[in-house]
Amino acid sequence: MERKEPEKKHNPLISLIVFVAIWFTFFLVVFSNANVRKFISNLFAFSKKGFYQDVILVSNKKNEFSGAKFYYEKKPDVNDVAQSLLNPRTFFAATDYGIFVSYDEGLDWYHIDLPKEIGATVPISRIFTNPRNYSEIYFLILDGDNGVIYSTNDNFYSAKKKFEIKGEIVDKIIGNRSISTIFPAEEKFIIGTK
Repeated sequence: MERKEPEKKHNPLISLIVFVAIWFTFFLVVFSNANVRKFISNLFAFSKKGFYQDVILVSNKKNEFSGAKFYYEKKPDVNDVAQSLLNPRTFFAATDYGIFVSYDEGLDWYHIDLPKEIGATVPISRIFTNPRNYSEIYFLILDGDNGVIYSTNDNFYSAKKKFEIKGEIVDKIIGNRSISTIFPAEEKFIIGTK
């Protein structure tokens, strides 16, 4: 006589606990990434707002230009644009209302809230990347007779003051509004003006 194995009963509570644990771990890992949080907040924040066009022009393969869309409540003036060295489809724009980012080669632009100690909409004069450290981005804020260069390694969730500019160089930067180059070099910056 063949012995029959007892039939295993499926416990729905254990299945539910496993399901919840897997999803909880997934969300914990995904949302611990600062880039993912910023991207998701941008999706929801800008779905209700209108947009401004012709702030930046983007060309296609036929050399035809069209206006990029800036999703913000005011039309910004763009002072500088920099390309991410980590992702060539990502661009950053320094504007009179802070920093904007585009994840689609400059077609759509979204505002980035800078850390509270700097201010979300402080005017940014220049933005540039560090060719020695692709994740490091610098931005320059001019305020009267002073200028401060900040750096970020986490896409603007935090920023560290790197260098202060005072005196004659600030007058040159403000006076002619054109900085040809800002290059980070071991504990100093090389600034070229026209």
